[in-house]
Amino acid sequence: MAKLAQLSPLAAVAVPGRYGNATGTTVPVTLKERSGLKLRVIAALSRQGPAVEDMVRKITGLELPRGPKRVVAKGLALIGTAPGQWLAVAEDESSRQMLEALAKQLVGHAAITEQSDSKAVIRISGARARDVMAIVVEHDVECQHESAGILRTDQPRQIAQFRHGQTSTNSVRNISSGSSGATMWFRLKR
Repeated sequence: MAKLAQLSPLAAVAVPGRYGNATGTTVPVTLKERSGLKLRVIAALSRQGPAVEDMVRKITGLELPRGPKRVVAKGLALIGTAPGQWLAVAEDESSRQMLEALAKQLVGHAAITEQSDSKAVIRISGARARDVMAIVVEHDVECQHESAGILRTDQPRQIAQFRHGQTSTNSVRNISSGSSGATMWFRLKR
């Protein structure tokens, strides 16, 4: 039996590059698809929150964020998306292994849902990154959660925007469902 090739949700539309009119040496916006990430939703089962927090702390060294915050260690990011629910993003092989170990330990304490094939992650950077994100999220990106790294999470539409790192003010990542990834890309290019 032939094996199907795994393609990005943005494979047919994503053309990395600079967009907008450059003024001098400043690039207004750069869009880049982030691929190869491991994404999982972790949802604590009823009355298992303390056990989940303890296991996460022991395996990753991270304190689970309460509310819309992002914490990172060793390439693994945990993003609070709802009470008792987090999006885990692993960026490299060692963080993927840490996420696998965590998933095994959380059996019986949390529901773990693989999301890597169902999400599109777009990195938006440049001098006008905030302006571009304001178009997409219809929300002032300088909200109260920015200092924690989260710009917005929108659970019904499964979108999370957050700053890339804690020091860059001109770089944002957008995580959206794979089915709406192409629409997101085209809206960003406008």
